[in-house]
Amino acid sequence: GILFLCILAYKLFFYLDALEEKRLVQKNASIVRLSPSQIGQIKEGDIILRRGYGYFSDMIAERLNQKPYDVTHSGIIVKEHGKWIVIHSLSSDVSSINGVQKQALEDFLMHSQPNKLLITRFKSDIIKTNDEIAGLAKYHLNKGIPFDLIGNYEDSSSMYCTEFILHIIDQDLKLLKIPNENTGREKFLKTMKGMYDTNYFKIIVNTYQSN
Repeated sequence: GILFLCILAYKLFFYLDALEEKRLVQKNASIVRLSPSQIGQIKEGDIILRRGYGYFSDMIAERLNQKPYDVTHSGIIVKEHGKWIVIHSLSSDVSSINGVQKQALEDFLMHSQPNKLLITRFKSDIIKTNDEIAGLAKYHLNKGIPFDLIGNYEDSSSMYCTEFILHIIDQDLKLLKIPNENTGREKFLKTMKGMYDTNYFKIIVNTYQSN
């Protein structure tokens, strides 16, 4: 009985969260998230981070960031048939697809709070790194990888949003040196901070500056 109530409460939380997100997306639908000049700065393989709507996003924003950024979700920008899309990983609790999936950039932006977007680019001396990140994002998309609910970075059979990105740069390309010390490693892997850490990433677009 207790287990049933816990599951019911869990499902109810995400149901109400989805309703709140939908309401706020519709309310702010007319607000432009990225200008044409900002979109013009994007390259395939760039990382996009947004501050989402809803109660669950509020918890991530508060606990897993550092000021002034309170981003809650991330993905990799690529081109498909000449149009920008975002490849990212979401749970079936908040998406009709469980795990790694693609979404038109315009739709991804609609689910971001206004003036709360970052686009970052991994710092690399290798010219083709961004292209390699984009290519690997498409590769993992085609594998149909489910969402990682446990948060186990060492197991790549499922991936949460930042794990998807870090796996490509760290394990596939072997270009990222994640801290070995337990506290630093946990902080890097289990928060949003690593995605805009300027030791590793260059911030290309920052709409927080408009706040």
